[in-house]
Amino acid sequence: MLHHITRDGSSPNGKQRVFFCAAPGQVKELFPKISAEIFEFCHCVIWYDDGENTPRQDLQNAIEISSLAVLPVTAELFAPDSVVKRVMLPLVFSHRVTLLPILEDPNLLEPFNAQFKNIQLLDRHSVDATALPYREKLERFLDAALLRDELASQVKHAFSARIFLSYRKIDRQMARDLMRSVQREPKCRSIAFWYDEFLTPGEDFDKNIRSAIDDSDLFLLSLTENMLRAGNYVIREEYPYAYDTCKPILPVELEPVDLAQAARCFRDLPETVKQAQITNRLAALGVEHTTPQQDYFLGQAYLHGLQQERNVALSFELFEKSADGGYAPAALRLANLQIDIDQPEENAKRRLFWLWRYASLCQDDFRRETTLQSIRSFADAMDRLATELCRQRQYEEGFARFEDGIKLLEMAKMGPELAEMCNNYGNCLTEAGRHREAIGQFYTALTIHRQLDQADPSGTPAHRAAIARICYNGALAASRLNQWELAVDLGKTAASNYRVLAGESPEDYTLLLAQTYDNMGIAAQNLWEKTGSRQHWELASSLHSQALQALEPMLDRREEVYWPAYGISCTALGTLWLRGGELEKALQTLDVPVRIFRQFEQRYPGQYGARAAGVLVNRASALFRLERMEEALADYREAREMLRGVPGQEVLLAQILWNGANIQAMQQDLTGACEAYRQALEVYDGAADESARCSVNYALCCHNYANTLYRSGEFRQALAQAERAIKVYEQLQGFEPRILQLQQFADHLRRQVGEE
Repeated sequence: MLHHITRDGSSPNGKQRVFFCAAPGQVKELFPKISAEIFEFCHCVIWYDDGENTPRQDLQNAIEISSLAVLPVTAELFAPDSVVKRVMLPLVFSHRVTLLPILEDPNLLEPFNAQFKNIQLLDRHSVDATALPYREKLERFLDAALLRDELASQVKHAFSARIFLSYRKIDRQMARDLMRSVQREPKCRSIAFWYDEFLTPGEDFDKNIRSAIDDSDLFLLSLTENMLRAGNYVIREEYPYAYDTCKPILPVELEPVDLAQAARCFRDLPETVKQAQITNRLAALGVEHTTPQQDYFLGQAYLHGLQQERNVALSFELFEKSADGGYAPAALRLANLQIDIDQPEENAKRRLFWLWRYASLCQDDFRRETTLQSIRSFADAMDRLATELCRQRQYEEGFARFEDGIKLLEMAKMGPELAEMCNNYGNCLTEAGRHREAIGQFYTALTIHRQLDQADPSGTPAHRAAIARICYNGALAASRLNQWELAVDLGKTAASNYRVLAGESPEDYTLLLAQTYDNMGIAAQNLWEKTGSRQHWELASSLHSQALQALEPMLDRREEVYWPAYGISCTALGTLWLRGGELEKALQTLDVPVRIFRQFEQRYPGQYGARAAGVLVNRASALFRLERMEEALADYREAREMLRGVPGQEVLLAQILWNGANIQAMQQDLTGACEAYRQALEVYDGAADESARCSVNYALCCHNYANTLYRSGEFRQALAQAERAIKVYEQLQGFEPRILQLQQFADHLRRQVGEE
């Protein structure tokens, strides 16, 4: 059975509709949290299915009239008998309902992307500090998908007249056909319909219905055979109230009926009209010439089913008419609308077209009247357009738009907006590989936010979060320039702010804090490797340890979120110990992520194998250096099995194979070693990354294979591998001594072959 909830327990009628697209068994766990998040930003009605014999038609109707479908991404979605994937999502897509997937389990990101490639989701547990926080992303998405209360009120006032549609729920389809026939007449599109939405069984609507009749300009009576059955609610309550309050009444035959019987059922029944005549009778209530702003509001009404039957195609038509009339918000709405998820390239072109149009219209408004609002709107348009251009790799055009927007905001001295645009510009520069310029933009944004923070001594979370995010972005750009000192300095500022934020809201910021510590630790490790300074080594160790300390209090909250993050931080610390020669400490530390990732790979097959294999390789390296060869070989073998058939992991698999081969060769298992070397080269040769075949590791594999073949007496094959290694080394720089050595070895092999 279908149920609903509103923010304040009020009637669902007249509110935007959201469908909670989850299996009935998950409603109890997930619905309270997600609905509360949505209600924080939107006053809507949210429907859900409790699984108690809900007719498919009711489910279809609920989804069809919804503006938004919220999809919690959990393991249930990927179950073979998933009711969500099998029933709900096809209805969402067929009725072009905007979909909001929320990633509840971070381990399901890759499976989701594999099955729903063109749908972007919100990840509440993201550790991407370069991105906006989850709650801010949610707010922005809801702003694009639903209407805030103020705008919803404006939409309702865009209609020229209101009709109370009286019908029997059993005749709902005929009533919908009636409304759609009215919608097809341009003059009638400004007429609103109120009807008691059929998805509210058992609720007492007396008060709401009477209020709706009072507010209407016309009482439209749908005459059907079902309507003439004695004792129904319309005969008992609706029609008598409309009659007694002297409301104009228009009976319309939705199907042939006994008019004499109709006259007996309804006192003083006015003359009836046929459905085909209805638009002519209603045209006087409509507006022949609407304004661009009114078209925009009407488009929103039809998109969200406010005061009208939802009609997505008509909403697009009205938005385009509004944009053509010069109303900028309509162009932005068209840019943000989700069209066909199966046509990502066409959607991208369409989005870019309307963002250009939005920017052009905002520029026109700015030139007509220079106000703070017109400046803010024009700058926002530049920011959106520039970001989208960069997303589509049209970098130079995107950077030019950023520069235009920044000049405008600098002129207007609009600090917060300028800081946000500089941060976005910096992210796009980083994506394009222009890291030095990116750092400059991040510093500009940071300077502004520090000034704002000083002006607001309360230290608001918004300023802290912005400073943390900008510093994190700057640290990443500095790392890519090998400016490790700067990366550490910026990381410290990011961490100090995330630490405060995590204390206030641990679920929102703990992962970001741990990620910041680990990134700083990697930068400090690079400093140590560059300078040999023990101080940098100790700093790296301390930072990775702080990441673990930040995560430890969260491990008993949501294990699928925090344990993998803990494993990643343990891997970083264990790798540091390994590189520093602290082999026993490395083993002790790396044992933890091995256990974690093994467990999660069993729980989520294919999701943690690569990560587990990477840790096993590091542990095997430590074991090898401790001369615990059998244990090292066992780790390599386990890692190899975990990576077999995993796409994108060919280089790591090849490395594992030839590292294991090296141990087998040392143990005099020449046959096994040769086979492992052969398999490694086969994997290298089949890798999509062509650079793998022109690398030191590839050459070393050929070189070691040649030596092992020589020891096995296979001189011809050894010569072929030696020559192969020489060719690779010759393409690289700095390997002249090794090339000379190999050439001498090859000459020796040629003599051996000649003597055979």
